[in-house]
Amino acid sequence: PEVDDRADLGMLLQQRRRHVAGGGNIPVAVRGADSDDIDWLAVRRMVRAEAAKNQSADQWLAPEACERILRVAGVRVARSAIATTTEQAAEVAPGLVGETGYLVLKAVVPGLLHKTDAGAVLLDIPVTGAAPAFKAFAAKFPTLTGVLIQEQLPVGPELLVGARQDPSAGPLIVVAAGGVEAELLGDRVVRAAPL
Repeated sequence: PEVDDRADLGMLLQQRRRHVAGGGNIPVAVRGADSDDIDWLAVRRMVRAEAAKNQSADQWLAPEACERILRVAGVRVARSAIATTTEQAAEVAPGLVGETGYLVLKAVVPGLLHKTDAGAVLLDIPVTGAAPAFKAFAAKFPTLTGVLIQEQLPVGPELLVGARQDPSAGPLIVVAAGGVEAELLGDRVVRAAPL
């Protein structure tokens, strides 16, 4: 399906509030601290490019594609890497541990949208647990394509933001309380883009 830039950019604009964290590394599209300083044309090009090359058969962008887009739009995201083997999981895990000392691992499985409900999210994983967790995911999910390994951030507010091009309604944005209780709480708002 065709990607509607307004929906994608609306999602990014709502999340954009600060520079990307991490040693002052500012992506090319971000020139200042305000959303007016973002080169939205660069973001738009990236959204189209990522949608063209990284969309799975179930029409969702791969996690690494989403992260690249968010970083270019200046949204702070947890450090992460995709591991496709047990060895890769063990190799990248030490470089992702942050102030909590733990990692979050998420199974990357085509068509699996509600990862928590399916047991595809593991919290509080020590570095030494990354490889065994990868093996457990591989055994549990036969169509596993990789494992997203992220630094575990300190407890704080979580926000769920999504966008899609609906064939009937056009570009839609959803904003909700995030975290593992997102579905339980049902505290969400869906609006037509742009907001």
